[in-house]
Amino acid sequence: MPEVLDVILEQYKELNDIFISLTDGKKRSVIHSINKIKDINRQIEKGIQIIKDSPNPRPRREL
Repeated sequence: MPEVLDVILEQYKELNDIFISLTDGKKRSVIHSINKIKDINRQIEKGIQIIKDSPNPRPRREL
């Protein structure tokens, strides 16, 4: 797990609770999304945003 994500989860209990409740696949996706960003400040911003948005499922499309 990226060091940035560890720090975010230590500082924000609410985000840690959300992250723990995610499936393994979603956790992997969050980690991958954070790892591909090179700027540390952007990693923090994006990490917080991704975790906050992750429990909200995408709306289903009508077929």
